[in-house]
Amino acid sequence: MDRLTVASVASGAGKTSVIVGLAKAAKEKVGYMKPFGNRLLYRKKRLWDYDASLMYNLLEMGDDPESVTLAFDHSKVRYMYDCESIRSSIVSMAKNQIAKKLLIEGGSTLEYGTSVHMDSLSIASYLNSPLLLVLPGDEDWALDAACYFKKRIDTKGVTLAGVVINKAAEPENFTETHKGAFDEMGVNLLGVLPRIPILEKITIDYLADVLFAKVLTGEPGLSNRVESVFVGAMSAERAMKDPNWGKPGKLIITGGDRSDLISAALDSHVSAIVATNNIEPSPAVLSKAHDQNIPVLLVALDTLKAALQISQIEPQISKDDHEKIDAIAKAVRENIAIDELI
Repeated sequence: MDRLTVASVASGAGKTSVIVGLAKAAKEKVGYMKPFGNRLLYRKKRLWDYDASLMYNLLEMGDDPESVTLAFDHSKVRYMYDCESIRSSIVSMAKNQIAKKLLIEGGSTLEYGTSVHMDSLSIASYLNSPLLLVLPGDEDWALDAACYFKKRIDTKGVTLAGVVINKAAEPENFTETHKGAFDEMGVNLLGVLPRIPILEKITIDYLADVLFAKVLTGEPGLSNRVESVFVGAMSAERAMKDPNWGKPGKLIITGGDRSDLISAALDSHVSAIVATNNIEPSPAVLSKAHDQNIPVLLVALDTLKAALQISQIEPQISKDDHEKIDAIAKAVRENIAIDELI
């Protein structure tokens, strides 16, 4: 079985996106596992890692989270396992994979899980797997990180397959300017992926999941994307004079009792309404939203807290977001030396 452990040095570097692209671009079926989960999702009365759930659906691997994720919680791992039992459990998990090629996802950062022997380097070592490092596209930082982590990886006895630079502003320029520096370090630059704008957008259904919101109406519009956010903390008349009011695809966050502002928003190319303070908008407003297939989400948070939480949401890929998945697969096929990896 060919194995590849994919790790990142920073949260949000795009490790999962690269894995999705590699899996979709592969010439034959691949398997997947993420031994130490860190993004919890409760589905079908069981705990899943969000990334593992996504890959399980994409690869049609079944419905058993325990076959791809060993644990989620540091304290539980310390209580239940020692280093040897973790190693043997991860090795056994990999052996049970049917596919000839296996992608193993590390934690959010290279050091995540180190205290419980489940960091990316340890996992790669247990499975005798080369490691692919995903770095964000800041030029100087990427070079520093590649140099630093190459030394650290070498001390672990793990083979560095190479690095992929993600979210680069100018991929061709990055390669031309820095390929020689990577070669001098002995690091294989396997590809440079461009910034893909659609990956930075969240959908309303994902927003509803994160906010634990109740969808009052407009279910057909849950696939809408949030292009901008407008906090409605003023009168409808004043809001409509704001330059940001005319932006298409905006998300309106306002109190559920602000019928005047919500009604005006429904006439202004809105992606969804977040009604705060657990106050449902009037039946007339909900009927108008229903007729336009505009989702109205009800949350218990006040407007300020809802806006703050939404601003901190990290965009993710959902199994049904084929536009994002296809964009990733296309970018990987065009920019990464896939044959050197899987």
